[in-house]
Amino acid sequence: MKFPIQLFGSFIKANLRGAAIGLLLLCSSAASFGAASVVFFDGFNGPTLNPLWAGPLPDAPGASGDTTPEAYVGFPNYQFQTVGADSLLRMSNSLSDLQRVGWSLNTNFYVSDFRYETRFNTLVQSPGTSIDACVEIWILDATDASRYDIVSLFGGSYGSDRRFRAGSSISGTSTDQPFAYEDNNFYRLVLEGNSTNNLHASLWDDQGNELASFDIGHNTAAFTGGFRIAISQGMDRPLGTYPSDVAVDYTLLTTTNTPSLIKASDTAGVQVSWPSVTNRWYQLQIPGTKKGKNPQRDWIDFGDPIQGTGSDVSAFIPGNKGQIKYRVELLP
Repeated sequence: MKFPIQLFGSFIKANLRGAAIGLLLLCSSAASFGAASVVFFDGFNGPTLNPLWAGPLPDAPGASGDTTPEAYVGFPNYQFQTVGADSLLRMSNSLSDLQRVGWSLNTNFYVSDFRYETRFNTLVQSPGTSIDACVEIWILDATDASRYDIVSLFGGSYGSDRRFRAGSSISGTSTDQPFAYEDNNFYRLVLEGNSTNNLHASLWDDQGNELASFDIGHNTAAFTGGFRIAISQGMDRPLGTYPSDVAVDYTLLTTTNTPSLIKASDTAGVQVSWPSVTNRWYQLQIPGTKKGKNPQRDWIDFGDPIQGTGSDVSAFIPGNKGQIKYRVELLP
């Protein structure tokens, strides 16, 4: 049985199994649900990429403290795959010395307390399959892309010298720590902070244990004009062209603040979010049309079902209409 939640407007309340919930259109109003709220989530369910992944990256050094820039050469090659119960975005690219591929999210965020997390599978790191920075995540200053924080896993010596790296062009600090991450294993890279404490870069296992970390050296007040999130792969100096391969499960941006205005710079539409229950699935729907003498609105699925996290989940609905209508169904 499905439980439709018919939601219209900027902020309204509806009932889900008798419990009052709120829904927030982050592009037009703000509210707080008391705990960590989801600002952005992408589960990479395919078959197409969220159109907000459309921003470039700067030419910039990696996370090790080396000051030599890696040249940004464009968006990565990718495909959607399923491994067990996980839908994954596999980024597979051949890169030469000091090259990088990736995306920034074409959306500016304005929260002073945030946690940006990416869950991924390392696949196999070796000279024939993947080396160097198989995955990097970023916080980019929305008004000056030369100001950023970055954290990565790095397979030096052609994948055999495995490291945790993090750094900041804002504070000028960096770390390059040995960490023997395993092949074919899920990990999570995290960048988090607030306006009073320094940003914290970290690596976590899938059981919620922090494995490596670094104090970035500045707080979120550095991003006075907002920030963007990004994900990428980078190559150091292997003296040739080598593969970079990783499978990304999701990206998640949360806040304990009241979220303020979120702007999509080029893609018109709204980002909608709603509270969720862990391991339950939700289907976002938009109006369809029925033609005939007595037309009646029906509803069509928009995108793939979204898995609940125990906090808010969200989705982006493109469009230029003055009022975008939608509803959410709790799947059986």
